[in-house]
Amino acid sequence: MDQFGISELADWLEAHNDQLLDKAEMMPTDKVLAGVDYLKLLAQPAAAYLVMKQGTYDREESDHKLNLMADDQALAQVEDRIMVNHVDGPSPKMSSTLLTTMSRCSRTATRPRRT
Repeated sequence: MDQFGISELADWLEAHNDQLLDKAEMMPTDKVLAGVDYLKLLAQPAAAYLVMKQGTYDREESDHKLNLMADDQALAQVEDRIMVNHVDGPSPKMSSTLLTTMSRCSRTATRPRRT
């Protein structure tokens, strides 16, 4: 993944927004995770956060801006949503709660709807 890959992914996500929300198309989770890793937003590879327990994240990395309620559940189980509708370059101060949100959204959008 590079800066052009990030732009292509953003364009693809925008073009397929309705299909993703309708669960008619699968989220390219591998590309999303690669994009997060390329931007170096997180201390660990993005995929590691999907299985990390909420309690571990809270103790070791959290900025405590997101309340986590179930220490024994994986971050992928977090139900909170944060919407990001514009990205204009990487931000070194971006909270890792963005990954939590992305993981939840991508996890629910990976199964196409049955017709």
